[in-house]
Amino acid sequence: MGDKLPSLQAADEVYGDMLQRVLDEGGYCQFDDEPRLWWIRSGIAGFAEDAAAHFYLPERYTDPFRNVTTLTFDNHDLYIQESTDPANNTVSVTKFDFRVLAPLEMQDVNGNLSEVAFDILGVPAAVAVKGKNNEGDNLMDVPLELEEAGLRAFFTGEYDEAQARNWLGNATARHIYYLGETIDSKGTIQYAQPPPVPVLYGKTRGAIGRGRKQSAVKPLNTATAWAPYW
Repeated sequence: MGDKLPSLQAADEVYGDMLQRVLDEGGYCQFDDEPRLWWIRSGIAGFAEDAAAHFYLPERYTDPFRNVTTLTFDNHDLYIQESTDPANNTVSVTKFDFRVLAPLEMQDVNGNLSEVAFDILGVPAAVAVKGKNNEGDNLMDVPLELEEAGLRAFFTGEYDEAQARNWLGNATARHIYYLGETIDSKGTIQYAQPPPVPVLYGKTRGAIGRGRKQSAVKPLNTATAWAPYW
């Protein structure tokens, strides 16, 4: 920062005056009793009059430049349904999964929709960037619950591109993981082998059926055999 300050100095301005001007414009304040020290405050949370009935969740934040970002919560006060920044850009949650307490679909500032699907363990399994009118990818016909035998064969055998394409479907990205478990003849789950890391398949718009990548990293630490890698 020190080497950039001289470039901000006007021709008729002394260095001290330039420094004070730049710090003032940056939102910094000077201590009255210590003129060489400057500070900048963080944002301030704002609350509605009925905040007590909504767990004192803030409805707005004001930054040091008095710019306000507003928040809207759902009817159950469980998640932020909408956020609007000082430039009036709005991001919203259009669908929410109360089972995993996470958004299912979101709309960005340009009106583009993105959707995610969760598996039975609540892990994100597939993501689709859908565009404004579903002209992009989608999660239709994406299988979420996969058989253990198929997963084991996929992770431990030769790479099966046809199977990968089937699991990907029309999604933008697909996350597959295998925890190294096996089921014995009594139906008991055994964790004899450490799990590989998840495999990510992705594709770009305009390249349906192309550009999909697969990478599998062999396990390095058997101590993590009980936890999925994410």
